[in-house]
This record gives sequence, structure tokens and C-alpha cells, in this order.
Amino acid sequence: MASFELHQQDEIKRWLDGRYVSASEAAWRIFHFEMHDRSPNVIHLQVHLPGQHMVVFNPEDSLERVMDRASNEKTTLTAFFTANSDLGPLGTEARKHTYQEFPQHFVYKQGNRSWEVQKRGFALGRMYFVSPTSGERFYLRTLLTVVKGPKSFQDLRTYNGVQYETFQAACRARGLLEDDGKWRECLHEAAEMQTGYILRRMFTTLLLFCSPADPATLWNDYRQQICIDLQHQLQGQFGPQITDEDVYDYGLYLIDKLLQESGKSLAVDWPTMPHSQRGWADRTFNPLISEHLSYNCDLEGRKAAANLELLNQGQLAAYIAIMDSIANQKGMIYFLNGPGGTGKTFVYKTICHQVRANGWIVLVIASSGIAAVLMEGGRTAHSMFKIPVNNLNSGSHCHIPKESQLASLLHQTHAIVWDEIGMQHRHGPEALNRTLKDICRNDKPFGGITVIFGGDFQQILPVIPKGKKGDIIDATLLRSSLWQGIGVLYLTQNMRLGQSQEDIDYAKWLIEVGHGHGLSEKGTINLPPDMRSHSQDDLISFVYPGLSPTSQLPSPDFFLDRMILAPRNADVTGINSEILK
Repeated sequence: MASFELHQQDEIKRWLDGRYVSASEAAWRIFHFEMHDRSPNVIHLQVHLPGQHMVVFNPEDSLERVMDRASNEKTTLTAFFTANSDLGPLGTEARKHTYQEFPQHFVYKQGNRSWEVQKRGFALGRMYFVSPTSGERFYLRTLLTVVKGPKSFQDLRTYNGVQYETFQAACRARGLLEDDGKWRECLHEAAEMQTGYILRRMFTTLLLFCSPADPATLWNDYRQQICIDLQHQLQGQFGPQITDEDVYDYGLYLIDKLLQESGKSLAVDWPTMPHSQRGWADRTFNPLISEHLSYNCDLEGRKAAANLELLNQGQLAAYIAIMDSIANQKGMIYFLNGPGGTGKTFVYKTICHQVRANGWIVLVIASSGIAAVLMEGGRTAHSMFKIPVNNLNSGSHCHIPKESQLASLLHQTHAIVWDEIGMQHRHGPEALNRTLKDICRNDKPFGGITVIFGGDFQQILPVIPKGKKGDIIDATLLRSSLWQGIGVLYLTQNMRLGQSQEDIDYAKWLIEVGHGHGLSEKGTINLPPDMRSHSQDDLISFVYPGLSPTSQLPSPDFFLDRMILAPRNADVTGINSEILK
């Protein structure tokens, strides 16, 4: 039996063992000559705001010791100020140069953290890069490139005898900032055709990425257009006592919310901008949330209790599983599978009553308008979740901005009931899944919200223009990646029929037809003899017994409880004429 030896491949060891050292290199190393050099030397210069320099400390030290060390620690920038403050020859020479030019004439001593006059050699100074969106730190760096001899941060903010409150104001006084004319022109043009919502997003974009020199002036000049849609909104919530200042303050609050999505805020990053002074986070009214919380909890509880007594065994099992996920926020996904007449809508209503009785929010939608109106508060899926109507594809998202009122509603939603999912293209729920993950900021299916799909795949499937059978099946939820995580709950008992043997046989026959069983060779359905009518007159006599030209006119309930369905309008017109005669 052959034996094999396993060798570990160590590339570093192989390189060291196999490296060739020439005679010249060996001699160079023996005499300890430098193997490499860098010319000229580059000195990194720190750029930090007062009290915001980097501090290295031992975590075992006391807080007082760490704070004391941090307050006394020197950096290349604070040492630059100290050198400029010197009254001797050092200060005289130091005040001739900017911060970036300093390393060309001075040497920074790490031991005592100070600058000394350079006696030999040459070095370049390079300040660390600061993004234009970094606020005051960017304007500090701008001043350091042109101001010579500043003795402190306060001195750096002083120009022509005036000490400015911010570095940005000092830059503006020195003419170091570009004019905001192009941003003003942009806002002026947009204000003529865009809504206040779009203008607020545009103003936020200007702050984040365009670094306007004087954002406060831009705000004061265009705040009326930016907040043009807020007057009516606030008056509807708080009454006519709302003033213009309230409207502008609320506009600042909304802009600050947009900035916070990018990790910024007006107070920290744009100190010259006015800030919202009122507690809008506690006062803001969301009509969508109010609508879904306006149900009478006691009445909803009584309706739920009454419906629970009428549930059959399959319906009760489905109700318990779904309510367990909703109550414990498990975020499960269920598909309530049952042919027509098995009571899916009744289960939905019972769940909705119980959820609303608990003071929670449940969104009830359907893939068609007719199915949506069967449930209280029902909406179509496209209307509720802004699912794209055109160009819906495998990568689509719903058009729901994160800061919108609909997004706030979804944050507080406990459950979503989606009926007739069989006729909905799978890209619809997939788009909602991606959107809810983004809005709820997690990777759970549908953002952790319990979702109850319902329908019957034996009924109408998605409509695919010029699609073949395979294309239609591929468009259903069954072919979606979501299906692997969906729990199927079955309803089998037909609740529209009685429990006689005849009714049971009829329900069984309907299911067989749905499965495509019992078809003739031509693909036609063989109706049982007791379901056949040999003529139109026999059908009318069966549905409307005792109806004749000489009989007394029946009560309205007689016609209300009877109906003849026909697939073609011509058949409907003919049957109606015969009955009216």
C-alpha cells in the first residue's frame, strides 16, 4: 500500500530559503549601509478643531488622568500656534510662513512636541485631506493654507480686527469661498415648477454634496418656496393658529430628518444654519397611522369573539398559527390555501378584528379591487404599496420614500393580509419584500412583518401578454424565492354549502374540476345529470319558480336572492328579456 507524505506549502519560507543574495548586496549589508531612502521627507500635518485631536490612552488609567492628559497634549497644529506666539527669533521666523510651509523651515521634535528651526535638510508639509462636507473642519483647513502667523484658533478666525464666530464666516470674510450664484439659480429655477417636497430634498442635496458658502442665506431667500406645501398640512392638524414661523420651523425639522439619514445634522455640520426649535417629533400627526388606529377596540374585540365561535377546525388552526406570529412579532409568512367557498375572507376578517382590538395596525390588501372591497379597510396592492405598474421586474422597488408618512405607517404595522395573491405577478410581492427590508433596516423577510397571503392557484393566474403556459406559471408566487419560507395553511371545508351528502359530493366535484380531473378527451367537463338544464325555459323555471305572465308580482327579495350567470353579453340580454316578459 503506497504511503503519501503531506507537505504544507509555506510560500514565505520558500522565498526566504531560496532567495539569492549577490556579493555586492552582501557587502552593502555587512557595512550597514541604508537599503532605501525617501527624498524629500514628507511631514503629515494634523488638522483638528479645538479639543478634537486624537488621544492615545491606557484603558486602565483613571478618567481624570486621561482627561488631564488630553487637555495638555500637543499636536503639530497646536505646536504651530505655540511657535507663532514665541517672542524670540523662533516666532519672528515662524510668522513668515503658513502651516503647510512650516516643515520646509522647521523640524518637529517628537520628544518635546515642538517646532525648531531647521538647520539642514529639506521636508515637505502635507495636511490631511478634509472633505468639503465635513463642516467647520474643512473651513479650518482652508484658512491654514493662506493665513500666516496665527497664534490660536481664535486668532485664525480674526480678520481686519474682527473675530468671527466660525471658521466658515472667516473664510467668507477673506473671500476664500465661491459665490452661491449657481446654487441660487438652481433653486430659483426649480421653485417655479417643483413641489415643496422636491425642493426640500434638493436643498438637502446641496448641503450634503455641493458645500454652499452661505446656506443660511439660501434658506432665508427660498424658505417660502421650500415650505410652500406645509402651511395647509399644519393647519389641518393644529388649526388656523399656525404662523409662518411655525411653517419654516417645521421645514427645518423635515430637512434635518433628511440629513440624519446620511449621518449629518444641521446643529453639528451646519452651525450657521437656523435650527428647528419646536418639538415636531412629538407633535407631528400622521393621518395614515391615525386612520388605522381609529377603530373601536371594544367593538372589534366583540366581532372577533363572535367570529371565533363560527370557525371550523381548519380555520381555527390557521387563526391560531397566524395570531401567534403577530402577537409575538415572529415575522412569519403564511399562505392560506383554499378553494372558493372555504372561508378565507372570513378568517381574514377575524384576524383583522382581533389585531385591531389589540390596538395594532393590520394592512388589508388584495390583487383586485373587487376582492379588496370585501374587507373593511381593504385596498389594492398597487394603491397601498406603490408597486410599479409599468416596468415591474425582478429588481423593482416600491416607490415609498423612507421619510414619508407611508414609511412611518409600515414601521408600526404588525401584519399584512394579501388576498388573491394567485393573480398577482410574483415581482409585486418581491418588490415589497425588498422595500420593507430597506425601510425597516433589517434583512428579515418583509422587514419582520407577519404577512398572510391567500388565494387559490386553481383560479385566475397572472396575465402575461402573449405568454405560454410555462410563462404564466413562472410568474406566480410558487416560482418566487419567497415561497421557500412560506408556511401553507389549508382550508378544505366548503362553507357556502350545507353538510348533506349531496352538498359534500358537489363540493368534491368542484375540487376535482379545479384539479383538471374528469375531463373528456376533447377537454370538456361532463356535468352530472342533476345539474343539466335542457332548455333556457327550464333554467328560468328552476331559478324563478312560479313566474308567469299571469302570476302576481313577487316580492323584491324573490329576485334579490336569485341570479343566472352567463359568459356572454348576448346570453344575458336574451335571458333578461325572457324573464321580464
